[in-house]
Amino acid sequence: MKLNLLPLIAFALILFSCKDDDEVNPEVLTQNHWEKVIQDTNSDPPYELVYSIDFEAGGKAYYEAFFREPDTKTLLH
Repeated sequence: MKLNLLPLIAFALILFSCKDDDEVNPEVLTQNHWEKVIQDTNSDPPYELVYSIDFEAGGKAYYEAFFREPDTKTLLH
């Protein structure tokens, strides 16, 4: 009987001991804009990939992603 409970206990420990490493900044929750910038300076020419989400009242959200130059912040076509 104890051998049958061992896998169940091990599974329960693994399931409930997982830690969520993604910490949400509380200031982001009160703002209406979220942005993530990924830089690639090794490419020629270097660029930034920008993900942006704007939240509006009523539950609407607008998403865009674009490439831009890291120094001048101008959009790449």
